Amino acid sequence: MIERMILWLSLIWIAPLEYFMMKNETKFKKNIVIGVTLTEEAKTDTEVINILNRFLRQSKLVTFLLLGVAMLSAIFIKSFFPMMSVWALWLDACIVLYYLPYFLANKKLKDLKKQRGWTQKNPNVVIVDTGDIQEYFPTPAWIYIICVIVTLLPIKWQKEDWMLYVISAITIFIFLFSERYLYRKRSERVNGEKDLTIALSRIRYKNWTKIWLYGAIYMVAISYTYALLPSIPILTMALILGFSFLFVCFAVSLEFQTRRMQERLTKDCDQVYLVDEDANWIGGILYDNPNDSHLLVNQRVGLNTTINLAKPAGKVIFGMMVLVLIALPALFPVMEEYYKQPIEITINQNEYIAHQGMTTYTIPKEEVATMELVKGLPERLQRTSGTALDHLYKGNFKADSIRYTLLCDPEDPFFLKVVKKDGTIYLLSEQDEKKIEDLYKTYQIKNSK
Repeated sequence: MIERMILWLSLIWIAPLEYFMMKNETKFKKNIVIGVTLTEEAKTDTEVINILNRFLRQSKLVTFLLLGVAMLSAIFIKSFFPMMSVWALWLDACIVLYYLPYFLANKKLKDLKKQRGWTQKNPNVVIVDTGDIQEYFPTPAWIYIICVIVTLLPIKWQKEDWMLYVISAITIFIFLFSERYLYRKRSERVNGEKDLTIALSRIRYKNWTKIWLYGAIYMVAISYTYALLPSIPILTMALILGFSFLFVCFAVSLEFQTRRMQERLTKDCDQVYLVDEDANWIGGILYDNPNDSHLLVNQRVGLNTTINLAKPAGKVIFGMMVLVLIALPALFPVMEEYYKQPIEITINQNEYIAHQGMTTYTIPKEEVATMELVKGLPERLQRTSGTALDHLYKGNFKADSIRYTLLCDPEDPFFLKVVKKDGTIYLLSEQDEKKIEDLYKTYQIKNSK
């Protein structure tokens, strides 16, 4: 039950967060609301207000629906893989469902805009004001390098978990790359005011650099949480969730801070020249502009970047993202079938072989120091890497600082404990209990001669 609750706690916050993001979309920033550029007159229009209120009600309904499904799943679905499939479907629904009312509201606002004559007759070009933007210097690369070095230090005392720390270090390098190269200085201009352009651009870039730097610090915190508390998995998981929650809160606060500043600075801006790029944004979300040479562009509101679907690479990236969303729920039934494959232990002239799925442990007979038949697994057994399911343990585990390599069903009554001369300890089992006993007897007979 605790594991199920932790799993859902890792995701359930997304639904209320999405709702508050959608609620924020109903506030005018840079004269944009629900992805539509409107004039000052539209802000007090009764029909515009009705469309926005209807959108908020629909978003709230989606939120209650998603939270209800999550809580019921956490309570009633007990099997791991069915629960993971529902978890993945829930994540897909959280990404998609909020945008159905968004696209609908966007279309209604665009239609109303056309009817009321609020459309600006601007050429379909990208306005770039990079010459007007005062340079905001990025975080020095050496700070990221220090984070990488600090993240890798635990390998000295936890060599078996080196992959975890290497992945953290690679992630920090990705954050450095993201800060430097994913930001694009597309125009932040709302109208012809140069000072407003400079202010909006600097606010976005300053907060953009902050989010990636704090992301690097977050990865360091995660690595050391795992490195310093390996024997207390519940506390480790709780701290990781806590750090993740704090980082998400920080990132969201930066996003909302950027949006508030955009809203405040453009609230009463001059309407003489109003930048209107609505024709380039499908549903107010997807950017499609063949006149823009960039693959990556800034979202018009907030901090995020997006891809240009008019570029071939943009179509490929978008298609891959859609495929991942579709494939994710189907992945877990496939994994369930894979992990259902039985464990098989065989013996030939020179080796003992334990096999399940794509995992094979080969133990040369001459390297075996001892073999015994044991009842039950060690107490306080914890996974360090590998798989720990209800009916399958495989990979590296430890108990009271003693390390084991397992390939067994934890519910089996007997296990074959094989100790190699180099100190490696294997715990093996298979469904046929008699076969385990026969293997042990064979070993005893051979070594009694």
